[in-house]
Amino acid sequence: MQKITTVNELRIEIERMESLRDADLILLREQLKITQDGLTPINLIKKTFKNIFSSPEVKTSLVNATLGITSGMVAEKIIVGKSHNPITKIMGAAIKFLVTNKVVKNADEIKMVGAMIMNKIIKKTVENKES
Repeated sequence: MQKITTVNELRIEIERMESLRDADLILLREQLKITQDGLTPINLIKKTFKNIFSSPEVKTSLVNATLGITSGMVAEKIIVGKSHNPITKIMGAAIKFLVTNKVVKNADEIKMVGAMIMNKIIKKTVENKES
């Protein structure tokens, strides 16, 4: 910045600085509006869910847990059936717990085997249609 020596130069510099201040104030207000919109509770919740479910690890864990729980419930239903015997129900709950844990821990292998079986079924279906 050059040295100001006249009143006219001082006025010009003041006007320039006021223009810069006005432009900065406009930018600051715009940023404040964006920040306020981003901090509303609904937007915070949306962003949180978006971040959670965009993660591949969370999706995989969710699928594995769903697969495990479903398998456990099916196993329990097969063991217990429509029995009202308390011992059978306890055994069914134990089986459900064991199956759920095993499926969740070995979900990747189970998915791989399931995919191989589905591929064989699809291949046989295609071969039968061609014959």
